[in-house]
Amino acid sequence: MLQLVLQNDWSKEVVEGLRKPDTPLTHETAIYVLRKLAKHPEKAYSFLDWGIRESDLTPSSPLYSTMLRMILVQQRPMERFRTTLTDMKQGGFCLDEETYKTIYTLLNRESYKDAKALARFYNDNAMSVVADNVSASVSKQDWGCEVERELQGMKLPLSDHNFVIRVLEGLKEHPLKALSFLRWVGGCYKHSTVTYNAALRVLARPSSVAEFWSVVDEMKEAGDGAEGIDGKLESHVPGKLEKQVSRARGRFRHLHKSIKTVSDV
Repeated sequence: MLQLVLQNDWSKEVVEGLRKPDTPLTHETAIYVLRKLAKHPEKAYSFLDWGIRESDLTPSSPLYSTMLRMILVQQRPMERFRTTLTDMKQGGFCLDEETYKTIYTLLNRESYKDAKALARFYNDNAMSVVADNVSASVSKQDWGCEVERELQGMKLPLSDHNFVIRVLEGLKEHPLKALSFLRWVGGCYKHSTVTYNAALRVLARPSSVAEFWSVVDEMKEAGDGAEGIDGKLESHVPGKLEKQVSRARGRFRHLHKSIKTVSDV
């Protein structure tokens, strides 16, 4: 799928190739392709537009966030940036904290007006407000059945990965509660590498090393271990743990290659 988009100008032929049943478009695949198209913003925009409007792909905050962070801002096609931000606002999607800070820092150097609009979008977004309220509520209580009943009664958009990420980020000073929230959400919806990595960033501290590795093991069991750990994660963790994360990624990559070799025989 990636090679088809990379090697050709966007056309009806490319679209027909993407529609083939042997190339199903999943949420994870879409994010992977977008990241690989970082140097080709127009192709990336066409791919995302096709994925949302013509395929069975459900739009999500991580998809839009990836587009903004990896492509639009890097290449500076501001019209595309504004259009995508408008689409996010109309669809009720939000930005995670890390993406917001990265984009805002870049915009603030060159376009105060756009930076201000981004800040307003981030702070006023209804989903973000709800996520922040959830984080604040969970942080003040011991996790238990009462907290779970309270969350269940709130009818939260748990299927939106960026909502989950925003809550986890809001619990970064309470890593064990963040893990409890992650586990609770996992009882209703399947986690992705995006949400797993958000949890790892919160857990990557000396006080929650065991919990950190429990999530890594869970990623392995879910099939995300080999390439699932975000390459940028090392920058979020201290000292010895940073080296451990780097070694773990290497082991998972080696394991992934070994499994692939056996399956190809």
